[in-house]
Amino acid sequence: MMTPDPRDLVSRVNKIGGKSTLFPPIFRSWRSSLRTSATPPHARRQGAWATIRIAGALILCGFILSAATVAASSAHWPQWRGPLFNGVAPDAAPPAEWSENQVAWKTPLPGLGHSTPLIIGDYLYLTTAVPVDEPADSDTFAQQFADIQEWQRDRIRTTENVHNYVVMAINRINGTVAWQTVVHTQAPVHRTHSGGSWASASPVTDGKHIYAWFGSYGLYCLNMQGQVLWSKDFGILRMKNHFGEGASPAIYGDRLIIASDTEDDSFIAVLDTADGSEIWRHERDEQTSWATPLVLKSADGEPEVIISATRRIKSYRLADGTVNWQTTGMTANVVPHPVSDGELLFVMSGFRGNALLAIEQNQARGDFSESHEFVRWQRNRNTPYVPSPVLHNGLLYFLERNNGRITCVRAANGEPLYENIVIDGLAGVYASPLLANGRLYIPDLEGNIAVLAAGEEYQLLHMNTLPDQFTASPVAIGRDLYLRGHNKLWCIRAEE
Repeated sequence: MMTPDPRDLVSRVNKIGGKSTLFPPIFRSWRSSLRTSATPPHARRQGAWATIRIAGALILCGFILSAATVAASSAHWPQWRGPLFNGVAPDAAPPAEWSENQVAWKTPLPGLGHSTPLIIGDYLYLTTAVPVDEPADSDTFAQQFADIQEWQRDRIRTTENVHNYVVMAINRINGTVAWQTVVHTQAPVHRTHSGGSWASASPVTDGKHIYAWFGSYGLYCLNMQGQVLWSKDFGILRMKNHFGEGASPAIYGDRLIIASDTEDDSFIAVLDTADGSEIWRHERDEQTSWATPLVLKSADGEPEVIISATRRIKSYRLADGTVNWQTTGMTANVVPHPVSDGELLFVMSGFRGNALLAIEQNQARGDFSESHEFVRWQRNRNTPYVPSPVLHNGLLYFLERNNGRITCVRAANGEPLYENIVIDGLAGVYASPLLANGRLYIPDLEGNIAVLAAGEEYQLLHMNTLPDQFTASPVAIGRDLYLRGHNKLWCIRAEE
């Protein structure tokens, strides 16, 4: 089964319970970029950014590549929850169970990063933070331990080293590194969660450029050859308990959306993708949250930006930042990405409590925090802390907190089909599930990857294991499943 051509995605809609979801116009830019994305990137040097080209010819040992080997270079995964923004890989058919010979390749990764790779044509792009042999100055190192509580000591990650903040391009057919660009060099000014990294936000693309967000260490726009075109510094972002940044950017046409909810100066900013200039910025009365924005069309047909956070769930008009509607209802520390079926918007959280709201997005207006007038249904149990949900064919799947328990409900009314079932063999889960070819793929922190049957009845099909740890979410294109581990990037390929 071949991956659909992105030129067809402009006119396609994803049917989820009979409703159509929005395809942002980023797909239109792929029309003009297909020829570029099919051409192997070439490394360059410019200014202070060093782009390192991996020398040498591609090693063909065992790789006799043909058009049938992998999907054509028109395959795309533009942001961390996929082309449909709901965790679904359309038309992908990766294997449900694999043996060692189905590991098509595995590529060691430098440093540590939990960002999910994106895909344009034959290349994956990801970010990482790599320690270098240079100690941080004493003041910077001391900041990592500022205000630390005894109970936090086993929940934090610190470093004594300066880090390179890196964007990488990897050939998805054979796993060779095409280029890696050091966009910034600095010692981390704050610690991060023990389960986090200094490169946790996933990059996004409009098909022509890569936009990589490192939070306190800057925003960078690169072309497909690894050259930095522009950058923007947002200053130091102080997160709750120094847990580190994690929300990814969103993109719509020529607009890049950055949402930064912190302990000091929370904001939403919309930038021009051409040069990083700010179109508008609004302060937000929020505390630390990590949910990535979702762009939809509002009832009047205008694009709106949805941000789920601790104090408010808000809809902003993309054009100028006008608030369309807002409501309350989440717990603290909101992380899961919202999903939509075109009629209902689903937001959820699961830290020190449980919350799930199904909001009538086309009717919602004003502030309905008190009345919850536009909330069709809600749920207060078994919701996720970190993993985001999957929405497909009228069914909403989500995990409980960060453990291996799964629930499936009808999206239209919240009717439980199965609830809080333990997935035998899974440990801690930070990655968000992937749905491909009628199956759910759920990796954990101990290298296990559960494969479940999608549908109204719970069924564990297989439990696979790889020698790695998985925090990033899985990606599927054509016959390939890509798993970004703490140590390696893995490609699992279905047999023809």
